[in-house]
Amino acid sequence: MPNYGNAARDVKRALSDFLENHMFDGLSAPGRKFVADAVYGLLKSGLPLVSEQARALCEPAKLITTEKRLCLNYSSFDLSPLASNVAEFSVRGLTDFPYQLDIDESDVESRMASPSNASASSATFTSKEGGPREKRSPDVHLGYRGNGAVAPISLTPYSTSQEGYESLSRETEKAISKAFAHMPEKSHCTCTFDRGYDSSEYPNWPGMFGAFWIIRCRSERKWNVDGKALTAVEWACSRKGFYSFKFVGKEGAKVNAKATSAKATHPDVLRGGPIWLVAEYFPDESPPRVYMTSVDCSSKEGVKKALKAYRRRYR
Repeated sequence: MPNYGNAARDVKRALSDFLENHMFDGLSAPGRKFVADAVYGLLKSGLPLVSEQARALCEPAKLITTEKRLCLNYSSFDLSPLASNVAEFSVRGLTDFPYQLDIDESDVESRMASPSNASASSATFTSKEGGPREKRSPDVHLGYRGNGAVAPISLTPYSTSQEGYESLSRETEKAISKAFAHMPEKSHCTCTFDRGYDSSEYPNWPGMFGAFWIIRCRSERKWNVDGKALTAVEWACSRKGFYSFKFVGKEGAKVNAKATSAKATHPDVLRGGPIWLVAEYFPDESPPRVYMTSVDCSSKEGVKKALKAYRRRYR
């Protein structure tokens, strides 16, 4: 008959060794104790609720005592060294060249929170009935182009009413800067953004670090292409696919697509400097998808690189 007591002891020991070797740098002794308890409680319960974490610890004290201790620690300890250690471990321990950063601001609602409650919150929280709806901060995920693994770099719930919040773009910039701070070869990175990020500031941030970027275009923004002012969709519809591609879609089906590219400028994007527009045509989809990118798309290989990076975002 299995000895589950020994198994639990071995798991705790392995977890303790991992945290000590990779996550505890810069944390005080009480902070290390709290992080170990919180992580073990979260892993054992599988739930973000503090009450479930406390119950999973199985301490001899009353449950309410354990809950109060965890809540007090969540609100009082400075966990920024832990966040920095997690980011560095994710980049250095789980990734290989080349890198890819997938930037996304998720519309997950959370309870109206004070800063202390927000740090212990989870993205799975829903807003209270009748209460204000809020969003968490932008999610920046770092994944490498090997087996498709994705390591989270920034997943921080926030309240727009709490101290220190400036704007959505500023929160995104801080998340991107934090990810690049731990990246040894920044020029090996490609950043992907969904629609809504094709304004003037977003492409500048990866470019500051020498990284490539690709952003899906909104349909209403007009570009200067070959001396004509056209929206991205108008330009794409006026062209035909020059390059042919075959790839396997998310459902495992083979997809035949075509693509074309052209240089374009916009006075508010990268100070009017040239970027590449890439249109992707699918047999059963209209209008075509259009992307803006800093990747040189003058050849089929460049177009393939840009489109492949964006598709990888959704794996």
